[in-house]
Amino acid sequence: MLTTWLVFTALHALQGTTVEPSRHCLRIIEPQCGKVKDLDVSADGERLVVGCDNGHVKVYDLATGMLLRDLFGSGTVTDVEFDLRGERLLAAYYDRTRIWNARSFELEQSLKGQRLGMLRACFSPDGRWVATGSCGSGAEPDQPTEARVWNASTGEQVALVEDLAFRVLPSFSPESTRLLASSGNVPELFVLELGGKRAPRKLKAHSKGIAYSAWSPDGKTVLSVSSDLTGRLWNAESGKVLHVLEGHTGYLLRCEFSPDGLEASTTSWADRTTRVWNVKSGKERLELEGHDERPTAVHYAPDGRAIASFDAAGRGILFELQRGKIVARFDGHTDITTAIDFRPDSKWIVSGSYDGTVRVWSNPLVKE
Repeated sequence: MLTTWLVFTALHALQGTTVEPSRHCLRIIEPQCGKVKDLDVSADGERLVVGCDNGHVKVYDLATGMLLRDLFGSGTVTDVEFDLRGERLLAAYYDRTRIWNARSFELEQSLKGQRLGMLRACFSPDGRWVATGSCGSGAEPDQPTEARVWNASTGEQVALVEDLAFRVLPSFSPESTRLLASSGNVPELFVLELGGKRAPRKLKAHSKGIAYSAWSPDGKTVLSVSSDLTGRLWNAESGKVLHVLEGHTGYLLRCEFSPDGLEASTTSWADRTTRVWNVKSGKERLELEGHDERPTAVHYAPDGRAIASFDAAGRGILFELQRGKIVARFDGHTDITTAIDFRPDSKWIVSGSYDGTVRVWSNPLVKE
């Protein structure tokens, strides 16, 4: 599950003071391996994988917090993820992406050769492929970068998207047949048909680089947010812009479709809001406010009833989406929250922080 760790270095000075744990905190897990950079909950809700800045990848039983395995590699982990079947897990490091069997923990593949390192790695929904995206160079952000697609079983490279620059965020369509790739210093989105010989199709309309992009659950629509302070909804087949989402007044960090695909959210770490939009009309329905510091990790609950949002001070908010009301605050982290995820039944929220802890929280909207 992708972190937004590149913005966190600048935010690290905003570290919060010690606070009393929230009454919603069910469990604190301490990996003891430095800053938590990313985490992911398995699709069956039973396991948690945590990636840390000193190279450790730790797998836990989510219900008990018991450590199941410590998988160590050199360098900083930038991304960790289970495949949807729970058969494999991966971790992206700058110099390679490692793939393990998620039950035996045997190392199956080590994917190497990415230009300017690896920032993002993800499985296709069917588990056949892995996509990786370059970190890029902060010193020279216009250097060419790329997205690659690999065979998850053999480690063979099967596709390449070039003409990108700076941090690259690839993602697979729900049916696993197309790749969406965007990058921080290029204003176009790239859609590649896997298995074909056509060049990637470019979606052009933004005037500045793409901060984040996402597929709709049915694969028909693409959502993007840009440094030009707008979001856009695109027809994934024709490349036509369906709606321009305007209203944010600062740098946009993330975007996401609701689980049913009827709405979409965009988050600005500068104006500290998340806005919820109707996908069909492109109209804003909610503006979610409440953070004193900049949001750094935002995610829809799987049941679509809420959005959890954590910030640079480590504090979290749960927004109920029918009316946009705050229904819970999560206090306990003392530094930037880098990643969050929900258990698939939406009952628990899991957050990881630069304070070196992972916390499991109850969702008051879902009864145990």
